[in-house]
Amino acid sequence: MRIHWIAAIAALAVLGGCDSGKQEMDSKAQAELAIAPGTAITGAVTLREPIAIGAGAKLDLKLVDAGQPEPAIATKTIDVSGAPPYSFSIDFDRSRITAARTYVLNAMLTDGDRRFLPGLTSPVLTHGASANVQIVLTAEATPSEKLKEEYSKLQGRIGAIHLIDSDGTLHGDETSTHRPFGEGFIDFKALAPRLLAVPNIDWWCIDMCFWAGSWEMVAPSRAFVADLLGRKVPV
Repeated sequence: MRIHWIAAIAALAVLGGCDSGKQEMDSKAQAELAIAPGTAITGAVTLREPIAIGAGAKLDLKLVDAGQPEPAIATKTIDVSGAPPYSFSIDFDRSRITAARTYVLNAMLTDGDRRFLPGLTSPVLTHGASANVQIVLTAEATPSEKLKEEYSKLQGRIGAIHLIDSDGTLHGDETSTHRPFGEGFIDFKALAPRLLAVPNIDWWCIDMCFWAGSWEMVAPSRAFVADLLGRKVPV
């Protein structure tokens, strides 16, 4: 009788092991089913306010784990131009996708100095999200437009205008490099009409701080600014 009990227990153990293995396989199958099929995410990008995009524009796509965006799971850059929508397909490594995680496809369109970004996230692959997504991008203000907006807030508060030109570098990690006028990145011709619109300005200050030979640059700097402002100032 004792031998029979031992045999029965052994048989149950084997059956239990088989059942455990089956449950594990079922669990893996369910997890795989919880991930949208395929190894590529497809879709299209549109603009909230449709406009024609110039040649040379770039559409950057990035598939990321929402909880750990870096490093990206997949990236792709596409050349686009003309009117949207812009269709895309971005391949990814399926082995890097886990059913319990949340994934999103980020998109950014760059056209010259203007960027277009999404107002909403675009979930993909898990938690019921598919491998196809439609993304709507909204235009951001360009740097010059942002500058004009900030400038408009100062209307009626400006008593003097202090001018420098800069190439974006620093002098001694303490201030911007003050290059001779016309050699930096500042578009003074675009700024001139706005500067001239400021009322009651009696002082136009030229700053050549830390530039070697700055005293020799005073006369040509004054001439540059006078020409810019359309005023004849003795040099």
